[in-house]
Amino acid sequence: MSPPADDKARRLMTDRPPDPAEISWHVDRRIPAALIVTFVSGLVMQTMIGVWFASKMDSRIQVVEDTLAALPAIVDRYLQTEGEVRSLREATNALRMTTDRIENKVDRLIENGIPARRLPGAP
Repeated sequence: MSPPADDKARRLMTDRPPDPAEISWHVDRRIPAALIVTFVSGLVMQTMIGVWFASKMDSRIQVVEDTLAALPAIVDRYLQTEGEVRSLREATNALRMTTDRIENKVDRLIENGIPARRLPGAP
């Protein structure tokens, strides 16, 4: 029969070195089943969360890899669009210059008082 708890505490508080069997961890039947179930369920839940986190990370990495794989096509399309915008800008500037030239000619005609030509068949 084991000594009462007070005797154990009294023996541990003496000056002699403690017995390793008295201070070491051990499992006996006094641990409630609910505590074991709680620890096991907590471990299972943490494992499930770890697997879920790893799968989410894998899907995020896949999205980044897909984006990087599509990047050359996006860059090529951007450069092509930039070239088209440059061409449109040049064409717009040419139209603006032509419009300015026509406007100047009309202004000169108005200032010089030269009558506009009449189209055949116009009153």
